[in-house]
Amino acid sequence: MKSRNLILSLVFLVFFVYGCANSDADQVVEIRPEKAGSNAEIIKNPASAQGLQDTSKLAKIIFEETTYDFGSINTGEKIIHYYKFKNNGHIPLIISDARSTCGCTIPEWPKKPVVPGDTASIKVLFDSDGKKDFQSKPIFIYANTFPAENKIYLTGTVNSTLK
Repeated sequence: MKSRNLILSLVFLVFFVYGCANSDADQVVEIRPEKAGSNAEIIKNPASAQGLQDTSKLAKIIFEETTYDFGSINTGEKIIHYYKFKNNGHIPLIISDARSTCGCTIPEWPKKPVVPGDTASIKVLFDSDGKKDFQSKPIFIYANTFPAENKIYLTGTVNSTLK
């Protein structure tokens, strides 16, 4: 009985050691566009377990201005501003999301890729209803850039009106 347990233990140990030695943990997994979506081929994440990879071949978003000061407005007024940008990178720029910290600031971004060298804009609507005093609203832009999060700001003063 002891020899049988010893043999089973050795067999288990051999399978365990062999299985760990042939682990796929160090291998690269290829994601094919037909399995991951149409944009998977051109989106690249430069960060990996080995550290930062070459970021020179990524999309690069350059804004004409990162902060727009709308000045002074009265409560209830709406501001619309277009943040113009250029893709100074080497692959098409894909913006996957744009959002702000509250529902009063609503960004709209291009849904189609922006090819290298082209320009586009992000429309931001600010509704001052219920706001007063100085306002600074960050807008977070998520794209296939490094870093993946880019920020633009909308600032200004909202004067409360007495009724």
